[in-house]
Amino acid sequence: MKSYYLDYKNMSLQKLKEKIKNTELLPSQKILLEKIEERFELIESKNIKNMFDLQEALKTKNKITDFAKNSGLPEDYLIVLRREVNSYQPKPRKLNEFQCIKKEIIEKLDKMGINDTAQLFDIIATKNSRINLAKELDLKYDEVSLLAKITDVSRLRYVSPNFATLLINSEYDTAERVQKADHNKLYEDLTNINNKEGYYKGNFGLKDMKFFVNDAKFIPLVIEY
Repeated sequence: MKSYYLDYKNMSLQKLKEKIKNTELLPSQKILLEKIEERFELIESKNIKNMFDLQEALKTKNKITDFAKNSGLPEDYLIVLRREVNSYQPKPRKLNEFQCIKKEIIEKLDKMGINDTAQLFDIIATKNSRINLAKELDLKYDEVSLLAKITDVSRLRYVSPNFATLLINSEYDTAERVQKADHNKLYEDLTNINNKEGYYKGNFGLKDMKFFVNDAKFIPLVIEY
């Protein structure tokens, strides 16, 4: 069953390792590249088969300490690795934080007990579910389709409601379109739109957009269009 959250049980350590190797890491993350082949082989030898197993093994400070003792891996390395693993799970975003969702739609969803993107996922992930939701709430299909796209791009790492609003108002309004984007054009297009509309108050550069496109490719496409 498809979910808003990533299925870590189906995400191999090999995939995580390749992701780390092909990412331009921050200085504080570069420890992840040290002896990466040797360390991941050692982790796998401890019966860690996928990202779920790894997340569980490093879930608490005490577990990290125990794993460090049992494996011989540095504790500071395991702390950074846990942070990296946890960072891929998308955060539920409150619907009332999105500028691009009409207030009356937010109110209708609230009456259904739907207040964030994770809750919204289950009722907009397929075409049929969106058709049913449009009928139930007396909405246009385009309005429900917008909700699907908001949920979709919100599953990408580091996408805030305001940055999601910027994406939704561009040609990069789905996770798949971000994955397929040329980061140079993405940067140019988003900059031009944001300079006119001011959806996103933060700063982003060409280097950020290169990271963003590459990072998006790690996220499974789970919303049907």
